[in-house]
Amino acid sequence: MKKINARATKQNIDEYLIQRWGTVKEEWKLTIKMLLYNIEIYNKCIDEIETHGLYDAATMRKNPLLSTVKDLQATMTKQIQKLGLTPYDACKIKETEEDDTNLLKYIMGEDE
Repeated sequence: MKKINARATKQNIDEYLIQRWGTVKEEWKLTIKMLLYNIEIYNKCIDEIETHGLYDAATMRKNPLLSTVKDLQATMTKQIQKLGLTPYDACKIKETEEDDTNLLKYIMGEDE
């Protein structure tokens, strides 16, 4: 398993959001902070797994941190999706509030 560079991830997210939206909105900052916190925990789990192995040699039970890593991966994926950082999720985020207004006007037949 490979560790994630949190600093580079933060920089890449900020650059992407600024390029796409012109800013990093306040409401996104908490999600970004939570993502970075989860990356820190993920990296610590990876260190422990590398130190102690995937299995306990005496009991042959899998390392319980493997479940934690799996949960963190799922959580980080949701946070990434919430920020629209995947191509699929980016296309679901509206460009502006005007887009909704224009769509509503079109649906209502008021687009003239």
